[in-house]
Amino acid sequence: MSSDTPEIRPQDAAVVEPEFGASVEDELSWRLRQQEILSAFGLFALRCKERFDLLGEATRACADGMNVDLCKYLERDREDPSRLLVCAGVGWKDGVVGVATLGADLESPAGYAFHTRQPVISNHLEEETRFRTPVLMVEHGVRRALNVPVRDGAEPYGVLEVDSTQDGKFSHDDIAFVQAMGNTVAVALERLRTAEELERAMEREKMLAHEMRHRIKNLFSVVSGVMSMSEREARKSGEPENALSLARERIGALERAADIGLHQSESDRAVTVILNPIVLSRSVLSPYGGQVTVEGGTGVLDGSLSTPLALLLHELATNSIKYGALGSGDGTISVHWSQTEGRMIMTWVEEGGPLIDAAPAHSGFGTTLVTGIISASGGAMSTEWLPTGLRVTVEFPVT
Repeated sequence: MSSDTPEIRPQDAAVVEPEFGASVEDELSWRLRQQEILSAFGLFALRCKERFDLLGEATRACADGMNVDLCKYLERDREDPSRLLVCAGVGWKDGVVGVATLGADLESPAGYAFHTRQPVISNHLEEETRFRTPVLMVEHGVRRALNVPVRDGAEPYGVLEVDSTQDGKFSHDDIAFVQAMGNTVAVALERLRTAEELERAMEREKMLAHEMRHRIKNLFSVVSGVMSMSEREARKSGEPENALSLARERIGALERAADIGLHQSESDRAVTVILNPIVLSRSVLSPYGGQVTVEGGTGVLDGSLSTPLALLLHELATNSIKYGALGSGDGTISVHWSQTEGRMIMTWVEEGGPLIDAAPAHSGFGTTLVTGIISASGGAMSTEWLPTGLRVTVEFPVT
């Protein structure tokens, strides 16, 4: 039990259960004790931060409040939706919790509660005609069971079940206690789910902020590289005064390429059903002039791949300006597209840049980001660090 768990103890005086002929005073004491247990568990549920601890304490407290040895919490099995998995419990043999499953159909007491969203009492399982008795219950000598749905809204999370190996009779008052426990579990599970979603959202925000810093840094590198390339080209042509004009044209082309790949409007998405990767590649890489060539045969991709492809090309070009062929006046890049077996393949080959001794020890954020985007889009990317220059192969699924 977690250190935050409130200690739940029965009253010092022996209390006779209502089902075994308790007096009015004894039944009142019994129900008050259940309220104490429910109140203590509610406080625990508000503080609990771990799902496993929550469910484990719920079954323990519920068994305590019902004075039974067996209690379990079940949810639909992810691997087999036709079964309910025992996710937590007390009193069961080793190898049951987290492993054993029960039928999720209407002929199972737990399955009936799950589907109908109604509590179910089976006070004589050996004589039960409405439901079959699960093998797990027979193996543990269960004589009677009470199931309630655990839900916070229309769809239930699971089922909370109390089981007894003793003869007796669960009552509607017992339903009220177990259902209250189940409702508390449902609200706590929803709170934990919301907290997890919030944490994931915060992680996404951190990722976006990191990406933004990376993109801004790359933008300055690209602009600096374009200025240097334009200056070298103007000098080679014998017209150094044209360097600024060439740079302006290339920066404008870079802006247009970014608009094509990264800033599609909703209407553009609706119209762009297919994508010509060669046309997009030439547009994105046009700012780098004659140092980059794009060739290939016919072929189309799904229009949704426009942004991942543009990001990939921008990242490769930026890295080339920093470390590869585009950082040298004599460096060249060849981009070739081909189609085979339902895949479009792009090869990116750099030559004429700095000699490469070995692959870098670590991948940069941009490379990691693009690799993830390509993978999420159904593609795959491999990188070879050859002495003559970088070689990248990317495969995309064909529409």
